[in-house]
Amino acid sequence: MAHEIVQYHNDFNTVPLRGFNEREKRIVMALLHEVKGKDTQIVQLDFHTLRGLTGWDETNHKGANSNAEFVKYLEILSDKIMTLRGTLRSDDGLQIVKFSLFPTFIIDGKKTNTLKVSINPEFKYLTNLFDMFTAFELEDYNKMGSVAKSETQKHYL
Repeated sequence: MAHEIVQYHNDFNTVPLRGFNEREKRIVMALLHEVKGKDTQIVQLDFHTLRGLTGWDETNHKGANSNAEFVKYLEILSDKIMTLRGTLRSDDGLQIVKFSLFPTFIIDGKKTNTLKVSINPEFKYLTNLFDMFTAFELEDYNKMGSVAKSETQKHYL
């Protein structure tokens, strides 16, 4: 992954990634990168890319059951990502919208070795419109610690 820019509307910053470890955050950022500008179509990431992002092959997951283990990992992670909720509030606090950005995950460890995701159509602006956005290089994000990440993200109005 060279110079992929993760870019999303600042409203995504309302989605807390507390409880996600660094590997899981990398996948979330890769998903944001992949859905950027793709409206609401299903996008797909291959297992090789995802394994690289998670450091999967650098750990003890190299056995014959590695693909089955990775599919199980993605299933658990998908469940976790689907619990992410953002909140949008009007300035006066009288209108509140709760949302989940990724409602669909398709994990195929049998034929294509891919993870497919779709974005919630009501909130596609988070990855498709960029009047106010946050941007950073995915590779830089993956190399940084969590404290430095919040300092490096650029917010634009």
